[in-house]
Amino acid sequence: MRGRFADPGARLVAVANAVGVLLVIQVIVLVWGGVLAAREGRRAVDDSLAYLADVPEERVFAYAQATQNVANETVKSLEFEDPGARGLVDTLHGAVTSRSQVDAAAVIYPDGTYAELSQSKSGRGGYSSHVITIDQNIQLSHELTEYDAQMRQTSSETAALNWDPRTSGCYRGATLTLSSLWNKPAVNPLTGRVQLWVCEAARKANGEISAVVAVSTDLNELGLSLNALPSGSDGEVFLFARDRELLAVPPAMGATWQDLSKRAGTPPLGEFLGVETDKRAAPSASADVFGNHGKLVVLERGLGRDHLDWVIHLRATEVGVNEGFTRLRSTVVAIAVGLAALTVGIGYLLSQMWRPLVNVRKVAERDPLTGLYNRHHVEARISRTMESARRGGHEAVVIMLDIDNFKELNDDLGHVAGDQALADISTVLANETRASDMAVRWGGDEFLVVLRLPTEVEAAGAVERIRAGAEEALKDTFRGVRAWASRRTSR
Repeated sequence: MRGRFADPGARLVAVANAVGVLLVIQVIVLVWGGVLAAREGRRAVDDSLAYLADVPEERVFAYAQATQNVANETVKSLEFEDPGARGLVDTLHGAVTSRSQVDAAAVIYPDGTYAELSQSKSGRGGYSSHVITIDQNIQLSHELTEYDAQMRQTSSETAALNWDPRTSGCYRGATLTLSSLWNKPAVNPLTGRVQLWVCEAARKANGEISAVVAVSTDLNELGLSLNALPSGSDGEVFLFARDRELLAVPPAMGATWQDLSKRAGTPPLGEFLGVETDKRAAPSASADVFGNHGKLVVLERGLGRDHLDWVIHLRATEVGVNEGFTRLRSTVVAIAVGLAALTVGIGYLLSQMWRPLVNVRKVAERDPLTGLYNRHHVEARISRTMESARRGGHEAVVIMLDIDNFKELNDDLGHVAGDQALADISTVLANETRASDMAVRWGGDEFLVVLRLPTEVEAAGAVERIRAGAEEALKDTFRGVRAWASRRTSR
């Protein structure tokens, strides 16, 4: 190793190679570090999203549970004592006011009679009751009565109606099951509101259906509750039905959501309000699904584990979800990118310096006139060449050549002719030697050739081939001039 780097040119090139390798390794490490930082940053954001989603999930479940409890309690009350359509208002008032999550309750009888009490659209804390009856001519009559917050009647009006509540999905579904079920969200034809009903049938002792109870959860309040996220978060929470209809939205989108719902008679799909993601979750999904929508990160969580056929959709900016870690990740990535750019710049400068370095080495090793190795280089390398030949089972043949009558050639034809003769000889030597051999301009008109030959090859034949080639080259160049190559050979 000491001999290998004894030459200053070789040492310089070795150092340059080492620096180049280190730069490449540094670029790889920096890029890998940046990728790892980005990946871990997104994982931290996803973990924060999942933590934030726990709160809306608990609130959705609380609303659903409260609504189902009211329905079940009302069913039990009717099964114990049925007050009739007119007496139901007080019963329904108790149902609506017993839980803050409920905004309406209704009872549908098999004969088509219907009674509903809901929070008043006036927003003053009052109530509206809707009673539908059927006369002997099977004509439906709708009586609308308004009450104040203390259930004192403030107005009443009656009108004909062409809607039979027994055709509703709520009534039909409840008559087919022994448990409660959530009806598909739709606009209530009596109130014009988007409502999500849980429906359950009340039965007589013989199992015959006596009535169907429907209780609606307050979707406006649910949207407000879902979006009361921890301080510092800029997230928005939505609630999807199975078919991607929006059940609950942030307060800022509430008016648009209501308007689209009234026009279509059913809640709008999320895509109509720009609530989308590149990766969706089904209600039955067992794990959170993380995706993106533009610059927003998105989590969707199926609520099938809570026995609800809905999906929570939470979206936010990365900074809003986890500001500290996001900034740290951005800083790490910026540093990695900056260092990578610096490393590439250093590599570029090194590449620009590489050619001069190679030229320096070439000047240090090569004879400028002939392009062959110079004497200084061969003195540093010949011992390694001899040792390599010995280890490989070869013989090293050392040949010394000079040009006869070279002084007369210079005197008669000038130094340009002498230089041409030297160049011709060097061309022959370069063509007759291999990469493992050496051809050297020793000095003046003298040349040294080191050949690695198998032991069975006659050195004399190889030497004569080189001498004859050199002589022929000189004769071709200087016809009529007496110049030839002589040789001295040793093994």
